[in-house]
Amino acid sequence: MPGKNQKTVFEVNKIVFFSNCDAKNKTSSSTNFTIENLYQYTDMAIFINNHSTDEKTSENTLKKVSINNIKFNKMPELRRAKIIF
Repeated sequence: MPGKNQKTVFEVNKIVFFSNCDAKNKTSSSTNFTIENLYQYTDMAIFINNHSTDEKTSENTLKKVSINNIKFNKMPELRRAKIIF
């Protein structure tokens, strides 16, 4: 009966989260404006080492990835926010 793969096929080297936000402003006079449609989003980059030099095989290539049940063992570092108008 075949078991789990005993060889390390790939490893996750780093996971980086990029948070950003956007909004539209509505100018009602020279001194007043209103922020409309404010939203925030977070993108995730996963850096994977598939232990391959050039050869891509069915064993070291991901065809579909899903992420669920995320749990942080170490909370992400907070960075300084920059507001650009």
